[in-house]
Amino acid sequence: MNTFIEYLKRRRISYLARRFGIECDGLDTLTFGRNTFFFARDILRIGRQVYIGRNSTIETDAVISDAVIMGNNVAFIGRHDHAIDEVGIPSRLGTSVRDARFSVPLEKRLIHVERDVWIGYGSIVLSGVSIGEGTVVAAGSIVTRSIPSNSVVAGQPARPLRARFDPLKFSTHCSILDSKGIRTLRPPEHGEFPASAIQRERKFW
Repeated sequence: MNTFIEYLKRRRISYLARRFGIECDGLDTLTFGRNTFFFARDILRIGRQVYIGRNSTIETDAVISDAVIMGNNVAFIGRHDHAIDEVGIPSRLGTSVRDARFSVPLEKRLIHVERDVWIGYGSIVLSGVSIGEGTVVAAGSIVTRSIPSNSVVAGQPARPLRARFDPLKFSTHCSILDSKGIRTLRPPEHGEFPASAIQRERKFW
């Protein structure tokens, strides 16, 4: 029975990954809970051994590296999704991320999460930031700017509290991760998009 349930879970994850256009080379190690929602205009890459908790939302372009854990109710949100400076046009009717004429650069829309990051329950991460490897984001935090590696951060906005490891231990930790093949996925270079990105958006939206 357990084997059959695991089989059904794998099938569900595989189906949803294809449906939302998730690029993942470790589908057999990807786990996400119920009521998770995904939308990316151009790119959504997820590494191996990634866990995304229930009721979480990824609603912006993102690159999530290996061995990342996101608690329940975590949200990745685009901070430039709706134009607010178009004279005579309400924000509700203005240019949005789903429009073909949307022109905000990818670096302002992308969230890059390096390897071995834990993002706690109910945290919000705004687009245009990177979270360095080995970082822990405390529950309920709002990440508005990039976070260096090996940090423990908390607050609204999130600010560093302390280092996770001392420098020597962190160096040893990273070396062990390297030896296990746990990777940080690089963000795309300018103009490097999946050929079907806009087609995928139109298909599902």
